[in-house]
Order: sequence, then C-alpha cells, then structure tokens
Amino acid sequence: MGAFSKETGWPHGPVKDTDPVFELEKKVPEQDAFPVTRVSVAITEFAQKLNVMSFIVFPPLVYGRGTGPYKKLSVQVPGLIRAFIAQKMVYKFDYEGRWPAAHISDVVDYYLLLIGLIIQGKPPQSGEKGYYFVATHYLSWWEISEGLAKSLHARSLVKEPIPAVWPSVELAEKALGFPSPYVQVAFSSSPQGIADKKYAIGWEPKWNAPDFFKVIDDEVQSVLDLDIARASIADFFAKENVGELKE
Repeated sequence: MGAFSKETGWPHGPVKDTDPVFELEKKVPEQDAFPVTRVSVAITEFAQKLNVMSFIVFPPLVYGRGTGPYKKLSVQVPGLIRAFIAQKMVYKFDYEGRWPAAHISDVVDYYLLLIGLIIQGKPPQSGEKGYYFVATHYLSWWEISEGLAKSLHARSLVKEPIPAVWPSVELAEKALGFPSPYVQVAFSSSPQGIADKKYAIGWEPKWNAPDFFKVIDDEVQSVLDLDIARASIADFFAKENVGELKE
C-alpha cells in the first residue's frame, strides 16, 4: 500500500480500489513512479497481451503469527522489534504516519475469497479494474512504537519505556535494513489507498485497531520465538546490496 503515499511520489491523493487505479498509475511520470507502481502497470499490460485475467492485490501492514509451515512473521512490525532490540532503544520518526493494516487471518480470508470466486467461475473485476486493497483499519506508527517500547522494556530488552526520535535517517536505514526513501515509506508514511472492493467480494474481517494493541506483546513474543531469516524485501535491501551505511 506504500505506493499510494506522498513519500513515494503518488500525486493523486486518496484513491479507492474502485477508482481507475491503473489509469492513475499510468499518469505518474515514469521517472517519478515508485517501483511497485511500474510493476503493477507492467503486469496488467502483459496480462492484456496474453489475454489472461490479472489481479493486483496490495497488502497492508500485516500483523499476527502465521500458521503455515514456513514463514510465520511479516515484515514491518517484526522488523521494528528486531531493530529496537539490537539498538536497545525504541525509536520513531519525527512525523507521525498511519498505515492500513490487517491481521494475517483476515488477509488469508481475503485471498481465499478472491481465489474462490475465480475457481467458481465468478471472477471479480480483473485487468485494468483488477486492483484490490486489503485493509481493515489504520495503525499509527507512533502508537506502534509506544506499545512496543512498553512491551520490550518490560522484558528488559530496551533501556527506556518510551520511544525516542531516530537520531538520523542513516541509523534507521542500517537498523531496519532499508535504504532511504524506502525506510520512511515502510515505517512512517501514510498510504492513501482506501479498500472498498472488500464489500463486493464478501470480506468480513474480524480484527480492528484496538485488537492489535491488545496483542502487541504477542508480536514481540513471536519474534523471540520464531525469528528466522528476514523477509525477502529486507534481504534485498541489506547493506551488502546498497553499500555500507554510516551510523
């Protein structure tokens, strides 16, 4: 969902997945377009050439422990937890952003509904109209850091129970494994995508923002219990790929 934020150069403001997203993406000058924007346009156009259906699903900030056999942790919240433990301090950026979010179980339900409609021969809109935003509520980055600070401090994993502002973008880049501007996009931006198609496919999510903060301790425990290799996007942005970063 980060592609639809001012931090990525999105010029059109708030956008619903019922809007002509494909046409809006094509209007973004290529030199200004976020990589995700260019990729989704390319996929849609290539599918048209092949005369096959395409569905572009934009996931939100995903939280909760996965139940599959391999990858059980998402990217953003576990990434913050790892960084804060390594730094022994909880940080936040100097401006507050809000990300669309959803629990992993609700995200899975969304995909199952979408796939089920396709298998039943009742596919929802596809191609240029096949854009889908997955989100049930919004989470504040500052409130996430505040909740993690309390949880991590209670475990004696960080020095202070309240967040500090990142001393520099460079430190945030190194700690979180993302170069600028992607680190700001992933951990402080405010995507403006609005999920409206969820009603058309019959999605009935069960989790909301207060539920996230009720289980924020579980987010920390999941990282401590299950932490494995970082998500592939973080691996791609690891310092060996982007050069040494100075603290």
